[in-house]
Amino acid sequence: MSRVIFMLALAGAVWTTTSLADDRYFSTTGSDDAHCKGGTRSHPWRSLEAQSRHGCIHGGQTLILMPGNYDANSDFFFGKKGRINISGKDGRPVTLRSDIGNRQHQRAVFRGAFVVNGSNIIFSDIEFTGDTSGQPVLAVGGGRNVRIEKSTIRGPAGSWINGLARRGDCIKVVADIKPMSGVEIEGNSIHDCAEDAIDVNGAHHVLIRGNVISRSSQIQIKGGAKNITISENHLHHMTKGILGQGMDCSADLGRYCGSYDLLEIHPSNRFQAMDVLISNNRIQDLSDGVAIEASGWHRATIIDNRFENIGSYPQPLIRVRRNIGTAYTDDAAQAFCRSTPSRCQPCSKTLKNGCKRVLSQSRDVRVVNNTVVNAHARARFFYIEKDSSENAPCLNENRFAGPALVDVAFEGKISTYRNGSDTCVSSQAGAPSTPSNVHVEPTE
Repeated sequence: MSRVIFMLALAGAVWTTTSLADDRYFSTTGSDDAHCKGGTRSHPWRSLEAQSRHGCIHGGQTLILMPGNYDANSDFFFGKKGRINISGKDGRPVTLRSDIGNRQHQRAVFRGAFVVNGSNIIFSDIEFTGDTSGQPVLAVGGGRNVRIEKSTIRGPAGSWINGLARRGDCIKVVADIKPMSGVEIEGNSIHDCAEDAIDVNGAHHVLIRGNVISRSSQIQIKGGAKNITISENHLHHMTKGILGQGMDCSADLGRYCGSYDLLEIHPSNRFQAMDVLISNNRIQDLSDGVAIEASGWHRATIIDNRFENIGSYPQPLIRVRRNIGTAYTDDAAQAFCRSTPSRCQPCSKTLKNGCKRVLSQSRDVRVVNNTVVNAHARARFFYIEKDSSENAPCLNENRFAGPALVDVAFEGKISTYRNGSDTCVSSQAGAPSTPSNVHVEPTE
């Protein structure tokens, strides 16, 4: 019995796909059987929901999808609503993949908006095509250990218009009753998303690696996220690159969008994405010019990335700002804001019930060994907003190739570099120090 094993290093999960004897076939023209008969290439099943209800789906199986359009409102999915509510077991996931051995070399196409609520599932070689509902093409939440590989995830034709705010992420990783844990998004083509290519909201142990992402707004890593690795991706022709920004939370219910344990998280720490690694990515041709924004992030390392043909002064390639967008109404937040009013702001007029926005600062941000090639004229490499970080970020051995002027701005001062390497800024708390080997001029 042949077996392929790969590991999800961040979550410590082991995925195992097993023998051909566990293969079951589905087709849009197949038929179901309450006694689990069939499911072969010559007699494929039709409905994932029906065969799951009959007890025919279990861990270790590979469910092979023959070519065709599997619409979200078809009886293949649970409740005819694009729901995928099946689960494997640790070490024995359920794998859904296209019948890549068919003569036409055609994939199965999932059309619409889909929700994955199960655990220990692998999606391989599937084409996901969204609709115009504004819902994510693929929403993952409520379980753990979900892998999406070798697939195409895209919005409907014409869904992405550069500079136009629209709704509809391609992949959204969300918390349900508890944070989603153990997600791999690897080796996919993700494009033409009306909004974010990938939106990670309150999830733990997420790996985004080896994807080609284009014609989308950005990747977002939001509050409550922890242990996030974004590596070896190619991002191009997007509005922005990788952002950590705020999220809107329910003012009437007082719930935190990204985490179920709101009352257990101190208000000053609720926004932060923690332990973020961004490495070995190629990021190019962004219309807005911001490649990475680490607002509110704690323990973030941005290393060995390559930035090409971007930069739009005064927008920096890498930016650190305070978060001012997270709204809370619970008693703990109210007490915190009474004792520390400098860290809080009132919510908008439409958000009542004592709502407060808690300001969050970044901490321990490292920007090391990155390369900027063909930056636009007067490109700004790095900018840190005043009072946006609890300690000074560390910049070290970043390289700028080409004739463009590249500068670094720290709280009212700019350090101007030209084709050189910068030194590491002190990590001591307080105002950042300025490298001694560069010219300093006032911020414009």
